[in-house]
Amino acid sequence: MLRNLSNQWKMLRLPWRSTQFRGRDLEGNMYFETPRPGMRPRRHIEYLDGNPYNEYHPNSIPVQWMAWLRHTREDAPPLDELQLDQVRLQQLKVKVDELQEKE
Repeated sequence: MLRNLSNQWKMLRLPWRSTQFRGRDLEGNMYFETPRPGMRPRRHIEYLDGNPYNEYHPNSIPVQWMAWLRHTREDAPPLDELQLDQVRLQQLKVKVDELQEKE
């Protein structure tokens, strides 16, 4: 319950807050952006379980969010795009399994 309240507080856009919440992925990780005048904004992730970034494999972050973190994507991905990608990956996995059974 306290974690949920803390996350709700982080998502509020308050005028004195420099870091702004940009979205979350299907795992519950939260993504933030800090504007910097004259420079690209700084983007970072807060993992749901609180572990530091260096303890994770890059494949644990969705491709859409990784592109956003690296500034190759301007806008943060919406949740429905992430859900559609999950469906696409599951369909692909089924097709790969079918092909492997045929061989």
